[in-house]
Amino acid sequence: MELSVKTIVKSSLREFLFITLIFILLLSFYQIQFISNLMVLVILVADQYEKSLPLLNHYVRTCFIYNFIYLVFFLIFYLLSTTAMIFTIASHYVSKPISCVFILFAIPGLSKRILITFLYALPLMIGAYVANFAFFYLVDIIPKLNNVTAIMFATIYIIFVTGVDVYIIAFWNLANVISALEPNVHGLSAMKRSKQLLQGKTLVSIFLVLVYLLATSVILFIAGLIMVTNIHIIVRILLFAFCVIIMAGVNFVALIGQSILYYACKSYHNQVIAKEVLYAHLDGKESGNSNSTEGDNMEA
Repeated sequence: MELSVKTIVKSSLREFLFITLIFILLLSFYQIQFISNLMVLVILVADQYEKSLPLLNHYVRTCFIYNFIYLVFFLIFYLLSTTAMIFTIASHYVSKPISCVFILFAIPGLSKRILITFLYALPLMIGAYVANFAFFYLVDIIPKLNNVTAIMFATIYIIFVTGVDVYIIAFWNLANVISALEPNVHGLSAMKRSKQLLQGKTLVSIFLVLVYLLATSVILFIAGLIMVTNIHIIVRILLFAFCVIIMAGVNFVALIGQSILYYACKSYHNQVIAKEVLYAHLDGKESGNSNSTEGDNMEA
């Protein structure tokens, strides 16, 4: 994958710099700001819980409003970054000349398809988050069990929920690429196609997602500490900006990786990507044949 990333980036360096500066940096900023604000909320709740309930309610409402705004902007820039990256890599694959202007014009049509897929996948993601928060409710029950049982229960639950979360992320990301690149395939049909393509590559996709989550978790934890630590405001801004830049690099590689995973899955299942069909699709010319990417072999 390292060689593939280097080759792709060198082929369209100007366009990738454009995507990073316009979309991925802002995506990373809102991603870090959302988690940092969430950590501040947790600390405020813990600090004010025994002191003043009205003041606590005010803090919670304020932080919730800010977090909702950050989350909306994060999703918007995730959608824009994903669409721009998928389009650029696909254009490189079919040797289609591109420019920054072409990328901007391609985003509305492709992002609409990805948004539809996101809405179909949303119930799965909500269910996964509910399962995560349910663990905090179970914390009240676990102490009533003996030590061995409690540890086994907590370990099994965390492993199961984490595994499901990671699979949903891999499943959804691949569905996004399918929605953008395969004519007449988005929403539920993209999710079904994603499940089919992941067969045989599930462990690889889960590993890639785990690496991404580990890297982002470390960056988000450090950024959260920066926000709540009593340091000079200039130092805080510089450290926060550094975290945003590092996060942008991680997101950049991850966005490229999800497209490479799509081509790898197609190759694994011996499905040909018809370049002329994909070329026309990237030009906005819809094809009536949704299975035009299937065949016996694929040139990777």
